[in-house]
Amino acid sequence: MIGAVLAITAGIVSTGVFSETSSSTPSDSKISPSSLAILGHAEFIVTGTDGHVKSYLQTDNIVTQKGRDCVANMLFKNGTAAGNCTLSTGFTGFRYMAIGNGTDTIAVGNSALSTTSGDEVAKSGALEPTFTAASSNSNKARIALSNAFSIDDSIGSTTIKDSGLFDASGAKTGNMFAVLAIPNSGVAVQDGDTLTVNWTI
Repeated sequence: MIGAVLAITAGIVSTGVFSETSSSTPSDSKISPSSLAILGHAEFIVTGTDGHVKSYLQTDNIVTQKGRDCVANMLFKNGTAAGNCTLSTGFTGFRYMAIGNGTDTIAVGNSALSTTSGDEVAKSGALEPTFTAASSNSNKARIALSNAFSIDDSIGSTTIKDSGLFDASGAKTGNMFAVLAIPNSGVAVQDGDTLTVNWTI
C-alpha cells in the first residue's frame, strides 16, 4: 500500500500538478487571467405577411482574419495596416449587415459572403449599435446590431444561408468583420416575408 501511495505521488509530481512558484514574482500566482476574445452570436427570425413567426434559428459567428487585424489596428493605430479597415474614407465601424444564399464553407480567412451557388442578396444601411459596458470579468461588454430585411420580388423565394458584418454600405464591398453559416441549411424566405437578424458581439 505504501508503495502504491509513493507511485501515485511520484506520478503527480512528474506531471506538474505540484509546481514551484518563482520567488522573483510572488504576485503572479494572484493574478486572474482575463481575455479580450471577441465572440458573436446571431438569431434569425422569419415572419410572414400575417406577422406570425415562420422560422427561428440561432448560431455563433466567426470573427474573420480581416476583422481581427482591424481591431488590432484601430487599438494601436498602425498606419501600415490601414487596409484592414476602410480608414481612408473615415472608418465608421462594422455597421452594415449582409445576407446571402451561397454555399461556400465559412472560414476565418473569408473576405466576403459566399459566391458559390449563390451570392449576397441584400445589405442593410448603417445600423446604430447598442452598447452594454462590461461590469465584471464574467460579464463582458456587448454590442448589439439588429436589422429587418424586407424580402421583395427582387429577392424572391430563396434560402438565406450566410450573413456577415461589413464596414461599407455598397453591395459586395467593404471589409468583413464576422461571418456565419445559418444552421439547418439556412432559412427559407419568400416575397412578402421579413427576415430579422439580431447580432450580438
